Amino acid sequence: SNAVKEEFESDWYFGKDIENLDERLTDQAIEGLVANSEDTHTLYFSAEESDSFRQGINRNYCGIGVQYLEIDGTNIITKVMEDTPAQQAGLQVGDVLYEADGTLLSDKSAEEIKEIIQGEEGSIVSLKILRQDKIIGMPVERKNLVSIADGKVIDDRIGYLQLYQFGDSSGDAARRYLDTFREAGVSSLILDLRDNGGGYLTSVTDVASLFLPKGSAVLQREDKEGNITVSKTTQEQYSQIGPIVILINENTASAAEVLTMALSEQRDDVTIIGTTSYGKGTVQVERKFSDGSSLNYTTQRWLSPDGVWVNDVGIEPDREVRLHEVFYHTFTKMKEGNEYKVDSVSPSVEDMALCLDYLGYQTDRKDGYFSQILSDNLRQFQHDYGLEETGNPDVHTYRYLYGQTRYRWQTTTDTDTQLAEAVKVLQGM
Repeated sequence: SNAVKEEFESDWYFGKDIENLDERLTDQAIEGLVANSEDTHTLYFSAEESDSFRQGINRNYCGIGVQYLEIDGTNIITKVMEDTPAQQAGLQVGDVLYEADGTLLSDKSAEEIKEIIQGEEGSIVSLKILRQDKIIGMPVERKNLVSIADGKVIDDRIGYLQLYQFGDSSGDAARRYLDTFREAGVSSLILDLRDNGGGYLTSVTDVASLFLPKGSAVLQREDKEGNITVSKTTQEQYSQIGPIVILINENTASAAEVLTMALSEQRDDVTIIGTTSYGKGTVQVERKFSDGSSLNYTTQRWLSPDGVWVNDVGIEPDREVRLHEVFYHTFTKMKEGNEYKVDSVSPSVEDMALCLDYLGYQTDRKDGYFSQILSDNLRQFQHDYGLEETGNPDVHTYRYLYGQTRYRWQTTTDTDTQLAEAVKVLQGM
């Protein structure tokens, strides 16, 4: 292997354009070593990737506290976090991010905008936002923020707690929301683990201790020799809050599955609602190296307290509830200049029909057939959103339809059938 590397370093033509060639070749060699069909979860990270991976799990950053969505070149705020500089400055859902520090944002990608808005703690980003056709200037101070959880009181007795990841602060964040719920007299809980890809097992134990008696098993870990280690809660149970509905979906994985299994097996008041989870039943540890790089490799498999292994199987919900069909659809990318006449058939027409149906417009066909009814309702959508009223699919309308579908999902809950079922179950108890 060293001989191959030496050949590359001395004679590889494209090596002349690569800075730090030795480091690049070493990283590539290690990546090849860890890549295998048996274990897709063992990963090698460069120093920069390692920091990014850890930041992703802990969901910490230095910024202003907004989420935004790009709709055909327009970046619209979809959420303003509680107790953040953005909220204190008066930013609102629906505001358009127009300019930041003198840079127009209309032609910038989401990643480019993030790099412009985020920065050093205490520094100021000079924002200009578009609100109802008025440009408003807003200087906003950047702060270190953590976006690991969210919560609210849905009605007089139901609390809603969403955990995005299991990072260092998940237990503390969950406890703060439970404090709020207790003050509000909440007696039952919706625990939303949809799209939660996991995180640290120590964090899962922290969260589980809020809902299980001290000394309760959270998971079992088995190494390659067959040795079993049982992880247990070490703190007193926070609250007798219950019953609990846990929301899961196909992206609920790893540590999120650990918590789901621990609570459902050891409490008799837990109902799981949604779709079958991802099914990741292995445990990785991080080995950091002196240059900042790291190896995250599998050392164990995990089992539920009752010995169930969810790997490649997932957790089946007690009540399967699917969202609108649009959320399980693979979208095509409509090409510029394509024309679609009534009575033609196209995957792009199917995409648009599903979006129209989700947004509440009448659709008689969702199979890619472009009917006259579909054309009429496409024209109505174009009218409602100030687009050219052609009644025919085009790239601009296509992007706008897709964007408005995502915007409605991110800014409302009225189409969340899984959440609605959870509320119904708890209200019936």
